[in-house]
Amino acid sequence: MTLRRRIEAALRAKRGLDDTYVKRPEDNLLFPERASEVLQSLGSGSGGELTGAHPKFHSVGSSSALAVNSFFYWTDHIDELKIADHSGFKSLDFERKFTSGLGGTPPNPDVYLDRNNRPICVEAKFLEPLAQKKAQFNESYDQIADARTSSKWYVLYDTLKKAPETFTWLDAAQLVKHFFGITNRKHDLLNPQLAYVYWEPTDASRFVEYREHRDEVERLREIVDGDSLLGFLAIRYADLWNEWSELNPQAANHVERLRGWYEIALG
Repeated sequence: MTLRRRIEAALRAKRGLDDTYVKRPEDNLLFPERASEVLQSLGSGSGGELTGAHPKFHSVGSSSALAVNSFFYWTDHIDELKIADHSGFKSLDFERKFTSGLGGTPPNPDVYLDRNNRPICVEAKFLEPLAQKKAQFNESYDQIADARTSSKWYVLYDTLKKAPETFTWLDAAQLVKHFFGITNRKHDLLNPQLAYVYWEPTDASRFVEYREHRDEVERLREIVDGDSLLGFLAIRYADLWNEWSELNPQAANHVERLRGWYEIALG
């Protein structure tokens, strides 16, 4: 059994499910009574989370469902939210589109946290790091001739074009595409940051995939550290939940519900 299948089996057991895919999207939400609000937001995104015979959002391993379950609580408590000690948020949205100005499908980070136009854009990962990656870009990205070409992210883009297998478990190309969209001048954002929030089992250090993924995340952080156009944060869900659990009893209760669904050790 692959590592992904083992994790899916553990997640099913955690929730008492017989199948990897639930029948309805609300069955994959910690707050099914608010499902219509979530589904309306997700339906406007480009990720196809709710389409197909087996919609991705219906899976126990859905990164979108994990992001929604983690962050939706804060729509009613936005002034209390902290993420890696950042605070002062004014609004929260899911699947916000950021056109890069190059046509094609616009990138849409999972969560958009606004702070008076100084946002943190969250790209959230669940089981995706268990699949090996190879960077691919449309030739249209070579048409960019504005301030984005002076960025450390653009240097990374050039590296990935020449060596698509620079990263194995981390989807660095997706993060670069987010850079091109978020920093497009038409969006008029001030000091935006991209937060890469990723899940691990509690015994992740036992598995080479997770050890190497964490090393690759750190390597990317070092490459783009201090960039003037787009900051970068890398946060494990476990650390984020620990931060939230210390805010107040209500947030701690939210975290306990999340751990009840998602915190596992493979043994």
